[in-house]
Amino acid sequence: MLGRQRRSEVAMKCLRNESGSILVLATLMIVLLLIFVGMGLDTGWLAYNRAQGQPAMDAAALTGVTGIPTGDPNAIKTRIEELNLTNDYVKSLANPIDGTVNGPNVTLVKYDPATQTITQVGSLPAGANGIRVALEETNPYTTDTSGTSINTPTFLTPLLNLFGANVSSIANVNVSAVAALKALPSMPVVVTGCPALESTNPWCNDQVDATGNSVPKLCAGGCTSSGGVVTGTNCQLIRHPDPSDTAGWTNLMPSGPTSEDAVEELLDATKSCEKNNQFSSVGQPICLNNGNIPPLVKRVDELFGNDGWSQPEDCFLIPYVDQKISTINQCETLKGWATLCISAVQSKNPFAIYGDLSCPSDLFNTSTQCYKPVLLRDTKSGM
Repeated sequence: MLGRQRRSEVAMKCLRNESGSILVLATLMIVLLLIFVGMGLDTGWLAYNRAQGQPAMDAAALTGVTGIPTGDPNAIKTRIEELNLTNDYVKSLANPIDGTVNGPNVTLVKYDPATQTITQVGSLPAGANGIRVALEETNPYTTDTSGTSINTPTFLTPLLNLFGANVSSIANVNVSAVAALKALPSMPVVVTGCPALESTNPWCNDQVDATGNSVPKLCAGGCTSSGGVVTGTNCQLIRHPDPSDTAGWTNLMPSGPTSEDAVEELLDATKSCEKNNQFSSVGQPICLNNGNIPPLVKRVDELFGNDGWSQPEDCFLIPYVDQKISTINQCETLKGWATLCISAVQSKNPFAIYGDLSCPSDLFNTSTQCYKPVLLRDTKSGM
C-alpha cells in the first residue's frame, strides 16, 4: 500500500516538473529573432544594391538622351554602352545595359510638361524627347518582359521557409531612370509679341500706322496654326536703318549690360552653348536693346551662315515680351519662348535677319541649337 502511494507521488512529481521548458521557448525566440534580423539585413542589402544600380541608370539615361538630336538609334546605343565598363552594381559584367533602342533596357519616350506624363513612342528618335533606361523584370510602359533586373542574393530571409513559407534566396531589384532634353535659349534675340492670328498682331496681319499708311505684316509668307502653335514664315525680325520695336537684342537676364560687346559675347557662346544655363524664367525681367544692329547682324552671319541657312542647326530658342511695350531699350517681363529658324541674313545695308518664327515653344519639344539633359520622375515605376 505504501509502495503504491510512493510510486504515485513520484509520478505526480514528474508531471509537475517544468525544468527545461525554457529551452523550447528560447529556441523558438532565437529562430524568430534570426528571421527578423535577417529581414532587416536583407532589406538593407537590397536597398544598398538599388542605390548602386540607380546611378548607373541615371548616367545611362542622361548620356543616351543626348543621341536623340542625331536621329540615329545607334548613337543612343553607343553612348549608353560606353558606360558599361564603369558600372559597379551587382553582377554588372554579367548583366550589362543593352543600349539597343526599344530593346530590353532602353525605351524611347515623350514627356509632356503640361500634364507631366511620360508615354512610349516609336523605334526611331523622331518624335521622342526622352529615353527610359531600366534593368527590370517587366517594362510598365510596354508590358514586355525583359528579365534583366539586378539579381541580388538574400541571406537570412529564406529562414522563413522553416515556417512553411516559399521564399527565394534571390531577390529581383528593379531600377530605372528617365531623362529628357530641355531646350535652352540659344540666340540673344528677342521679339515683341508672339506670332498670332489676331488682326492686331503685326507678325501675321497687315497694320495701319498713326498716319493711316498700310504697314505690311512682318511674316511675308503668312502664318499657320497647328496644335496651338502659330508659325510665321519668312518673317523679318531685325532691320536697319529702319528699326522698329518688334525685335531686338537681349542678355536673357534680369539685369546686366546689353551693349554690343555683351551681346556679341553671347553670340560667340551660342556655338558651344557655354553661357546658356543662366537665363530668366517666364515672369521674370529680361533686359533689351535695339541698337548696334549692323555689327551684330554681321556677327550672326559670320558665326552661322558659312554653310548656308535653313539648316537644322540654324533653329534657336528665343524669348518674347509683351507686344505693347513702348521701346526695346529697357528691362521687360519675359512672357514666353519662341523658336526662330533663320532662313537668311542681310549683312549689308539694309541689314536684316529673316526666318520662320513659331510660338509658343515648349522647352521639352523644341528643336534648337542648345539643350541640356534632365532627369524626370519615373512615377509609373515608382522611381
